[in-house]
Amino acid sequence: MNIFGKTLFALTSLSMASLVYTHASAGVDRPAPERWSPMSNTSASITGSVKIGDGAIQFENDQKIPVALDGVDGRFVLYRVTSFENPELLNGNTLCDSKPVQYVLAEVQDAGRQLTLTMIQSSMQPELKAIASANGGMPEGTCAIFTYFPSH
Repeated sequence: MNIFGKTLFALTSLSMASLVYTHASAGVDRPAPERWSPMSNTSASITGSVKIGDGAIQFENDQKIPVALDGVDGRFVLYRVTSFENPELLNGNTLCDSKPVQYVLAEVQDAGRQLTLTMIQSSMQPELKAIASANGGMPEGTCAIFTYFPSH
């Protein structure tokens, strides 16, 4: 059983061959466990493509950070990093310099055509409801923001 436990998920196809899956009990969209391609130069040079699912966020060079679902509010999904490693990614980069990430905020935008991953270094859990009501905003402890589009 993966990090989503016994919750039922249904795949929903959106425009531009984008996929998100729906948290059946709450009716919210989340990034599908599919690969996302980097949209920005920063994303391309640090993370490359990413895959979210199976209890981890996996980067293009096959490095992973283990995560657990911590909360969902509308288009925002908060993941708690369960092992504070700081993997070396593309070009010798890490997600946020020398300190490991403790939370990852995922936001699906533009009808599933864009994914933003916000890396957070904070021992305090970000307030998901406040982030959602502020229509995104940067949570305290934000150290990096990466953007992606669905891979085909």
